[in-house]
Amino acid sequence: MGVTSDLLDANGNFKDKDNSYSKIKTLLAAQGIKLKVKTQPDKNNEKSTLEFLIDDHTIDWVIARNSGAELDEEIYEKFSSLVVISKSPFLFFVKAGNKSIKKIKDLRGRKIAFRAAPEGNERPVFTSDGAIISPYSANNIIKNFFQLAGITSENTKLINIWPDQITENGDWDVFIVFGFPSAKNSSKGIYPAILKGGIEFLQFEDMEAIAKNLPYLAVQKLPASGMLASEGIPNADVRYLSTTVSVFAKSNLDHTLVMILSEALKKIFSEPSIVREKDEFPNFKSTETFKANPVAEEFYKSGRPILGKYFPLIIAGFVMNLLVIMVPALTVIFPVVHYFPSLYRIYIRRKVAPLYKQLEFIDKNSDVESDTLRDKLKIQLHDVETRLRGISLPFMYGTYVQEIFNAMGHAELVKSKLYKR
Repeated sequence: MGVTSDLLDANGNFKDKDNSYSKIKTLLAAQGIKLKVKTQPDKNNEKSTLEFLIDDHTIDWVIARNSGAELDEEIYEKFSSLVVISKSPFLFFVKAGNKSIKKIKDLRGRKIAFRAAPEGNERPVFTSDGAIISPYSANNIIKNFFQLAGITSENTKLINIWPDQITENGDWDVFIVFGFPSAKNSSKGIYPAILKGGIEFLQFEDMEAIAKNLPYLAVQKLPASGMLASEGIPNADVRYLSTTVSVFAKSNLDHTLVMILSEALKKIFSEPSIVREKDEFPNFKSTETFKANPVAEEFYKSGRPILGKYFPLIIAGFVMNLLVIMVPALTVIFPVVHYFPSLYRIYIRRKVAPLYKQLEFIDKNSDVESDTLRDKLKIQLHDVETRLRGISLPFMYGTYVQEIFNAMGHAELVKSKLYKR
């Protein structure tokens, strides 16, 4: 599995033992699967997890946001979606009291801050001389939003704070972030101000229009007190944008692993939260970057296969994979086995038929008077007997030996007539 480096400690273990990644690792271990986690060597310039999956052949699967990108057909064929597991908030914040921004057009000319990783480039994206934005990353969502709003670096001040954290006192009007701020994530610099009311959620009046123009985004609602009930944060319902988060994998990932991973994802992400209903996820209903993996799709539709209801999935999967190999093989083997006796009988008869003709010739001339001609017939008869004894038979020869015995019996009759005279 490929992950971003900020999730791991110095020893390569997940920092948060209760996060989804740790839970997935534990559930896979219970099925006898050891999950190996890999990060990129350059932590300051790492690419998005989806691009990591595409570029590194040793990575089998990742968790990534749907960026709304249109990719090459070759990429679509090599990878698939194992399921949508959740929706990730795409949030906007303003400093308390700023009521001048009502629609996305009002963002032009403001100071917009965000934290966009460099995606493996020396120059951070969204800066005046920044690198080209990768279609695989969440930065592509920001880029598409800016284009929809008519925002450019010429008409608006774009402030990419990477790798720093946003602060309440920074020189900005609007802050864009993925995920709800907390005391642990990259938005922890403004989290205290949100709790105190110094920073507020920005809700656009034309939010539905945004979602229609960018169909991979959806309008969600965070209920009052949903972020931190003990502090009543937020103090009223908040409408916000979100994008889907999916598990993406190689299309040829082993079917057994797909089933085991799908079951683990279902156990973890089917639980309710403040922004999702029970069993709302995982699903294949939302807009996806890649087409659904057929094994995962069937698993979420019908559950475990029949064998999986009586045996561990790893055993059931092994048997099913064996059947996948055996069934096509049997379609070839069965006709061969079925028709082999008849075909081999024809083969034996074709071997024996010419010898019968020789026996018939010897039999008709067995009363010849000339000793010289009789000696020649004896030599021919000996040759027939030798050739009959030289015909090889398969291991299960009972079906065919009668043909040889009949011919040899006839040879003995001819021999008795020839030598009697």
